[in-house]
Amino acid sequence: MIVDKNFLTDIQKEFICKIFTEIPFYYSPNAAQYDGLTHFVHHIVLNDEINSNLYELIAKDLLIQFCKNNNIKYNKIYRCAINVTFPYNNMKQCAIHTDHDWDYKHLLIYLDNADGDTILLEDDKKTEKARITPEQYKGVMFNKCWHYQELPSKLDRKVMVFTFN
Repeated sequence: MIVDKNFLTDIQKEFICKIFTEIPFYYSPNAAQYDGLTHFVHHIVLNDEINSNLYELIAKDLLIQFCKNNNIKYNKIYRCAINVTFPYNNMKQCAIHTDHDWDYKHLLIYLDNADGDTILLEDDKKTEKARITPEQYKGVMFNKCWHYQELPSKLDRKVMVFTFN
């Protein structure tokens, strides 16, 4: 796992703060594997295709910058989205899942200081191997593994999610 809290420029941080009033978000009835966790999403890359002008405006640059800062090579983005989750009834987390059936890397860029940790699990899907606390502008990269997110307890939780190789 690679954690980088200082890869964004001030201009990128300013742009990120503005995007929530300038782009459409869509209602999604499931966060992971039909778990019934409603949330809002803006798909930037979906099914290997560019789906939003945010790809050229900022998303591609964020991935390139994180990879350059951390000496990571990438070839292809499978998915990129901004997910917004909220406190939700009695649910405490989304379903334990992986995003794809093949090997890939995750990059999470936390866009606010919400609670609602990301939990990485061992292959047994029970043993916690890492806990990631959201901090605004922190990027965290990890390889494919079982994981889930805890729901925020107060406000919304905003994260840009990349899957790539």
